[in-house]
This record gives sequence, structure tokens and C-alpha cells, in this order.
Amino acid sequence: MTTTLSPPVAKQKAPFLPNLPSPKKVLGNQVVQGVATLTVGSAAAHLMAAVAAPALTRLYTPDDFGVLAAFTALVGLLTTVGCLGYERAIPLPTKETEAISLVSLCGLILLLMTALLLMGILCFRPMFVYEGGAGGLEKYIWLVAPACFFISLYEALTYYAARTKAFTRLAWTKIYQGAGMIGCQLGWGLTRGGPLGLLVGDLAGRALGINWLGRPIVAQIAAFPSTVSFRSLWKVAKRFWRFPVLTLPSTLLNRTASHLPKLIMAGVFPPAILGHLMLADWVLHVPTSLLGQNLARVYIGEFSERRRNSPQTCRSFFLKFIFWLAVLASGPMLAIYFLSPVIFKFIFGNNWETAGQFARMLAPAILLQFVVSPVSTTLFLSERQGLQLVWDTFYSISVCGSVAIAAALHWEPAAIVGIYAAAEAIAYLTQGVLLMETMRGRLLGTRPSIDLNVRNNIKG
Repeated sequence: MTTTLSPPVAKQKAPFLPNLPSPKKVLGNQVVQGVATLTVGSAAAHLMAAVAAPALTRLYTPDDFGVLAAFTALVGLLTTVGCLGYERAIPLPTKETEAISLVSLCGLILLLMTALLLMGILCFRPMFVYEGGAGGLEKYIWLVAPACFFISLYEALTYYAARTKAFTRLAWTKIYQGAGMIGCQLGWGLTRGGPLGLLVGDLAGRALGINWLGRPIVAQIAAFPSTVSFRSLWKVAKRFWRFPVLTLPSTLLNRTASHLPKLIMAGVFPPAILGHLMLADWVLHVPTSLLGQNLARVYIGEFSERRRNSPQTCRSFFLKFIFWLAVLASGPMLAIYFLSPVIFKFIFGNNWETAGQFARMLAPAILLQFVVSPVSTTLFLSERQGLQLVWDTFYSISVCGSVAIAAALHWEPAAIVGIYAAAEAIAYLTQGVLLMETMRGRLLGTRPSIDLNVRNNIKG
């Protein structure tokens, strides 16, 4: 008896599955390999922090974490102007000597800004800490200037490392930083306790990263001492003047939306409330931001290729991508929404049930952020940067304004956190609508540049 084999049936692709690059194509791409290396380093650092978190939440109180939250918000806002935006220009020069001069210029500007910050803290100390707010921060305000220096210098050095494609060094730096920070915080918590351990641990981690990344640039400066001359520094300062003039305001706008609401809360909340909010925000943001960054890189590569070769498929790819992002995030966020108080109390200790309540409030906003952020580059890829600036302005005003008004009206802490979460959710929902209307070509009666490319291809 002869058995007839039927021809193999081709696997049908899911109707909404984006046509992502093949694994072979990804692994053969040097840039993506660098991204993968950095992702491994970041993931390892985050994993160490996640493993240590249950111990840290038992060694330190919510009040201690509240001081850390206020401290990081203040430092995060001040570091925006650390190097005046010149650090972003480091990867651009064609000559290596000019890049070294840019790093040196960033170091010089940073020293001047740190000195000004120290004088400001000494002369106008009450402006940095609201009386009656996160009062514990006042004892440690002297750490703000060195923290700003370390963070800004590390950021400049990372741009130089990225320029030289030292991705492995960058990945190991993140691991060393995480290990140094967690080791210091655990050791301090076991022996002494108090918020100073959290702050000193953060500073120790930054210092370790600077030492590891700074060695190559020090060797380059020793080999080319003319790169630090006044003439060389002035030359690169004039050439890249657009970065402090044009790029810095946009960066400051984004940082303001991220950090100013927490500073406002620090002025009206007891430290413990801010500590609960910090833990909830960290637990929700770490996995979503790490995964979202990688998805954004995949989206940029695929969308750019489609825009060049088959622009008529860009809109369908965009819709399929956000659909699967929503499917991917909905399950975990639903679990967070219904179970977070119990989960937080079990993992982090009995003192952290309030953090679980805050996580429940933040979950819808984080879900929308996870869906929208990876595809937010659509506006840039479609040459609609003006719309992105409009949304950045709306985001900053709506989030900061809503929190400021609620604080001025003396709302309860839970109500202020709720209005903060609602403002975040509305902002990201608005961005999603903006992106969809842009892809449809309906916004302001204009057509996106994708449609123009389609017409050009048809004419050709």
C-alpha cells in the first residue's frame, strides 16, 4: 500500500502580527548587537535591584525612601543643565580630537555649574526644601551638588563611549554601578540605617561608573593635550551652539514633566507618602521601560524600512504594532490593578501596602505609556517634529499644573496621587490619538509625509 504524503502547508501568519525582522537579520546587525549588549547590562543591573528590593524595604522605612524620592527628583531636574546640552553633540564630530574637546568642554562647564549650584544652596537653601514637606531632605541637601556632578559627568562619558562603540564597557559599567549601589545600601542599612545610606549608595554607584568610563578619555587627553586648550574648546563651543540653544529647552521641558510633580508632592506630603509612591512607580516602570526601549528600537528600524520601500504599509504596521503592545501589557497591568496591595505587602513587607494602592492608581497610565511610547517616534520618522513639541508642552503643563493645583487646594495625598495618575493617563491617551490621526492624514487637514512618498512612487 502506497502512502501519499500531502504537500506541506505553509504556516499562516496571524492577521495582526507585525512583520518584524528575522532573528538572523537582527543577530547579523552590529548596531542591534550593541543594543543587545547594553540591554543585557541594564537587565542585569535591574535584576540585582529587584532581588535586593525586598531586603531594602525591610532595612529602610517609607520615610527613608521618601527622602530618596525627593532627592532624586531635585537632582534629576538640576542635571538637565549640567553640561548645557553639549554632551549630546559628542558623537557627531568627524575628528576624534574634536570629540575629546567636547568632552573636556562638558567637564569645564560642569565644574562651573556645580560651583554655582553650591553657592546657590548656601545662599538660598530654603528654596530647595519646602518647610513641612520632605523635611528629612534638608539634612542632606549638601549632597545635591556632588550628585549632580557625578550624574552629568557620567552622562557625558556615556555619549563618548557610545561614539567609540564601547558597548561592552557600558554594559559592565551598569553592572558595576548596580552592584556598588546595592552593596553600599545593604551594608549601611544593616549597620546604621537611615536615609543617608540610600543617598550615599546612589552616589557610590555613580562614582564607580565614572571611574570605569573615564579611563579611555583621560588617556586620549594625555595623548592629545592640545584638545583641552582654550582655542579648541572655544572652537567646538561655537560649532555646536545649537545644542544649548535649541536642544536644551526641549530636554528641560521633558525633565520638568518627569520630576517637578514629585518635587511639588515633596512640599506637601509626609516623607512616607512619597516613599510609597517611589516604590510603586519603580516597580511598574522598570520592566515596562526596559522592554519598551527594545520594542521602540525594533519599531524604528522596521517603520523606517517600510517608509523607504513600501510606505503604503506604514499605517497598517503601526496599528498592528500598538495592538500587540496592548495585548502584551494588558494581562500584567490587570493583575497589578486587582492584586497589587496584596503583592506589595507580601514581597516588600507589611509597611508597604500603601505602595500597592498607589500602584493600582498608576497602572492605567503605565499601560497607556507602554503602548504609546515605543511608537512615539512616528512623528519624527514622519517629519512632524512640531507636533511632538506641541505634545511635550501639553504633557508638561497638564501633569505639573494638575499636581500644583491639587496641592494648592490642600487635597489629601491619595487624591493628589490620583490626579497625577489621571493626568499622566490623559496625556498618553492624547498622544496616542495624535499619532493615529497623523497616520490617517487627518490632523489639521494635512497629509503625513508618508502619503507624499506614496504619491511620488506612483508618479515614478
